[in-house]
Amino acid sequence: MPLKKLAIPVLIVAILAVATYFLMRDGRSLAAWKYIPANASAVITSNRLQDSTFLVTESAINVKQFPLVNEAGGSLSLLLWITPDERVFERTLRKKNLTYSYHPRTSSGFGLILYVPLANEMEVNWWSKPNRQDVRVLRHSYQGESITDINDLNSKPVCSYIIKDNYLIVSQYGDLIEDVVRRTSESVSQFPLEAEFQKADDSGYGMNLYLKSTIWKNLLSNSLSSQPAISEYYKLLPALQDFHLVENNDSRAIFESGGGKTGTSYLNEILNGQKGKAFRSHRFISQKTSMFYRIASGDSLDFKENFEDWHDDQSSPAWDKLKYHIGNERQVLVNNVGSELILCQIEGNNSITDGKIALIEYSNYEKLKGVLTKLARLSTNESNVSLDKYQGYDLFSVPIAELPAALYGPMFGGFPRSYITYVAPYLVLSNSSQGLRNYISDFENRITWQQSPELDSIFISRQLPAQVSMVASLRKMGTTSNAGGIFSDNVESILFESVLDGRIVVPKISILPKKRRTSGKVLNRTFLAGEIEWAEGNQGLIAISQNQDAGASQLLLTDEKHQLLRPNPGYDKTLPITLLDGPLVDAPLRVDFLNIGRQQLILATANSLYAIDEDDNGLVTPIRIGIPSGQDISRLIRIEGGSEGSSRFVVIDAAENIFLWESAGKVPIKINRFKSFSGLKLPLVSLNQLGSRSLIVTQDNGLIYLIKEDGSIRPGFPVDMLTRISSAFSWSQNAATGQPELVGVSTLGELLRADLGGKVLERRQLYRPESSSRFSTLFDQNSLDWLLLRISNTKAAILDQNGSELFEIENIAPNSVLQYHYFGVDNRFISISSGGYTSIFDLTGRRLGDKPIPSDLPVRISYQPSYYKIFIFAREAGKYKAWTIKIR
Repeated sequence: MPLKKLAIPVLIVAILAVATYFLMRDGRSLAAWKYIPANASAVITSNRLQDSTFLVTESAINVKQFPLVNEAGGSLSLLLWITPDERVFERTLRKKNLTYSYHPRTSSGFGLILYVPLANEMEVNWWSKPNRQDVRVLRHSYQGESITDINDLNSKPVCSYIIKDNYLIVSQYGDLIEDVVRRTSESVSQFPLEAEFQKADDSGYGMNLYLKSTIWKNLLSNSLSSQPAISEYYKLLPALQDFHLVENNDSRAIFESGGGKTGTSYLNEILNGQKGKAFRSHRFISQKTSMFYRIASGDSLDFKENFEDWHDDQSSPAWDKLKYHIGNERQVLVNNVGSELILCQIEGNNSITDGKIALIEYSNYEKLKGVLTKLARLSTNESNVSLDKYQGYDLFSVPIAELPAALYGPMFGGFPRSYITYVAPYLVLSNSSQGLRNYISDFENRITWQQSPELDSIFISRQLPAQVSMVASLRKMGTTSNAGGIFSDNVESILFESVLDGRIVVPKISILPKKRRTSGKVLNRTFLAGEIEWAEGNQGLIAISQNQDAGASQLLLTDEKHQLLRPNPGYDKTLPITLLDGPLVDAPLRVDFLNIGRQQLILATANSLYAIDEDDNGLVTPIRIGIPSGQDISRLIRIEGGSEGSSRFVVIDAAENIFLWESAGKVPIKINRFKSFSGLKLPLVSLNQLGSRSLIVTQDNGLIYLIKEDGSIRPGFPVDMLTRISSAFSWSQNAATGQPELVGVSTLGELLRADLGGKVLERRQLYRPESSSRFSTLFDQNSLDWLLLRISNTKAAILDQNGSELFEIENIAPNSVLQYHYFGVDNRFISISSGGYTSIFDLTGRRLGDKPIPSDLPVRISYQPSYYKIFIFAREAGKYKAWTIKIR
């Protein structure tokens, strides 16, 4: 675009940014600045926090539950230690603008001071001396001022306060009141927050926040604050920030800002003088994304020039290694970068706890492909692990630590090794081989923001697009931070946007509620959706056809002739699907095994494996195949890593032979041609790396095998854990090295880890409260995730993958059946079938539904994300029943 055409929009952005900056400061702030000690990290003013409720948007988001704000509202209870008269309390606070200041006391905690303006002498008299009989009142003098200290009857300090210039100033900490006295008695120059914001025109808002940039680290968990991307984002913001709550928006709660001077981030340099660009790539962002970061410019030529100039001044070990391996061809990785760079933090799952996906707009893949091929081969010492293909996409493995950070800046840190592909128009990089495959599967199966009712319009706005954005999906952050617990349940996401112009940045925060609201009459209630009387066919198994991605599910039945049927929507008659050659032997699965854009029903009888396809016209095509051993089939297990699709299957026969079923029309291949197994612990788990796919095989005698698909056992295996094992091992990615590690637990509670060379890395005894306690891994029904289980004669505790207790359930009957149901990190459930009834829990231990589900068989569960609805399929007294619970 010619420079003259760019001048007008850039000038408009500049005028708006500067005008906003000065207009927001052309007034007089209502905060009690003259009394606030100089070490304040944050100040809040509001005339609403004393109200019984402070709700915004149509979804009734509770502002009082926001970080910092919840502490401010809670501090009001200190006033009741001075007087228990609630009428005095309410009349003093009614419609007044109160001030709250926060002062650092520990590495992560704050002391809070409350400032209440008193309207007249009568209010001063009300509060001049305590009016409670159950407290001990003391006073001490500080710099000539009398400070009142209130202790409870056990002499424990409760609060201290002073009345100064018709302000009632209260804190839980007496030394903070002394700081107030010192502030008002000494000739102290304005402290930074006061100097910057005392003239802010904040009277038109229900709440105002003034804070130092350093406070964000206190609000975030250690795992979040240490993330390079989030650290770099907050470097962009002003050292002193203001946010003002806009209450006239029904769809989201917005905190707007007057802006300020930009921080020290490198993004200032590469985005200087450019406008933002609207986001239209929802179809490229996986629904598994928990944190999303975006850098985008609407001026691609200026971005390219600035980016290359910035990069010319950078140096790093990774950039030097590129020079060593491919010489000046390394410039290809930089010179064709477009003006949009995206980083996605992926929700945790069974193996990846710090998964990242970077999407870099890139214009010339054909030229890049040759460079990546050369780089992958030359930088990798091992043979046959640098290149691969998956669903038609080229895969490259580059073992250069922090390669994306060297190429695109420190926001893209956290890549011990990079796995790379191209999904036009983006170069896609991941720090996990499995994570890259999962991303491709999500993209191909359209499990993206575009199909999400909560995220499909998250950036749609008529306002000027921001150059830098960040989205936090709170419930998906549950495994790596406490962010999911500090907002109310109806908050879905938080959107951070920063508009830059020169050295001015104007941030904005939007709190987005879930779009669909659930009536209190329906929320967490258990309803019967349908039932059908059925006494034929399979009697020991509840079978469903479940589309894991869309959340659709359907009950499956068989009759005495082994006809496979499904009930109609009214549950008053059955419809035939196909004829089987015997009873079902395991739970059916549903995946796109044929790789044709729709899912097939995958199931097994004792004699055969079936892939049953049904087209849009209802035409059913069953594909049937046997196994070559002549033994009965006993288990059918889904695993990851199919070369043509996202799924493949392990088949176990009655003699514990292991077969790999890669394609619907091909006979499964026997894996254990050189080794016989006994005492197998299921499921078997796949471990996929570029150029290498293996199975983790666990025996109950403590031997752990890592078997290649050709049947050979990897060097260093089997590993003898020298202890009894009651459940299968899995794997997890070491966040520091990027390498997989085998992990499991012994029957008596030793957490065990081993590397891919067979070396035992960790043996750690978990807490074992009773002699009857036994430990095991607990996999979900689709082998997508796992937890740890500690169970005794009457109790069961669910533990996370590190052995920390999530919750415990008491008074369970002997031989109870516990199942794990995984539908993404924000929708994980535990079912416990005990004494003919099944109860459902989330991973906080909260019981779902208002009554247990009667069932004489272990239930099957599915989840419909668009309606936040759980479906539970059960059988009771010859009837199959479908129940529903809306959980949000």
